[in-house]
Amino acid sequence: MGAYTYYELLAFEKAADIDLDLVDVGSNSDKIAAMLSGQIDLMPGAYINCKDYLEAGQFLCIGAPTAERYELIKDIPTLKEQGVDLVYPNCEFSFYFPKDTSDEVIQWYDDLVKNMVADPAAQEAIAKVEMMPYYLSAADSEANDAKIYNTIKEIADSLAK
Repeated sequence: MGAYTYYELLAFEKAADIDLDLVDVGSNSDKIAAMLSGQIDLMPGAYINCKDYLEAGQFLCIGAPTAERYELIKDIPTLKEQGVDLVYPNCEFSFYFPKDTSDEVIQWYDDLVKNMVADPAAQEAIAKVEMMPYYLSAADSEANDAKIYNTIKEIADSLAK
């Protein structure tokens, strides 16, 4: 308990005015196995990890906690569209370096990622695995991490009251 998806469920519980019995079933693959076996009834998860189960009719997506529909999941309504006032920050994946990493190494990596994401061939290859990559600079990534942290802290602080 206490990870990103735990707080996502707490935020959903509050926004939907429902009472969930939250249990930690492990990693995303563990959550999928628990859903398939009927051990749990609800899980937050990335579309890419659940796509096959959605298409097979084994899972139903009740909504995306996003401000707008994404092109990748344009047929899935947002929670807001359905009356649940919840927009939860995306769990961004970043690369981190040790604190003493030189600015030159960080800049080299930053340029590499920026160029890769802008490359049409890379975009096409990534689209084939149904991902939506985008570039954030090191400073923007840090600001985004702070936003996610503050959202989770706000939820945690509200529970302490």
